Amino acid sequence: MADITISAGSVLPVGPQTVTATGLSGAAINAGQVLWLDTTVQPNQLKLPIATTQAQAAAIVGVALNSTAAALEPLTYAVSGDVIIGGGSIGNVYVVSENAGALAIGTVNFNSYLSVVGVNIGNNVLRVALNPVAAKRTST
Repeated sequence: MADITISAGSVLPVGPQTVTATGLSGAAINAGQVLWLDTTVQPNQLKLPIATTQAQAAAIVGVALNSTAAALEPLTYAVSGDVIIGGGSIGNVYVVSENAGALAIGTVNFNSYLSVVGVNIGNNVLRVALNPVAAKRTST
């Protein structure tokens, strides 16, 4: 699976139809990265999921709209709607990657967990439509 390159400085919500939420980062995070919510720590923290961990793939909550330098910094993220990500190709479906916080094109490798983040609808715009199935890919 190939990851797309996102330009963190280009990440922006597109219009009022983009639903956002806020939380605290669990580490340094770049705008455009996928997030999962870790509820095992207090306060709950937004972290970067990897597709090889089912609990993370199942708990995705959105795409970061701003960057943070460290843990426990305020973070706004898109839960649904359209987000300019500065990369990708129209029609591509994006899933949680095996690289922390990255968007992968289409599928995951054998023994990883598939959770859909959204689809590129054109002009470098990701339509965030989370489907955190976290289904394990068992064949190649």
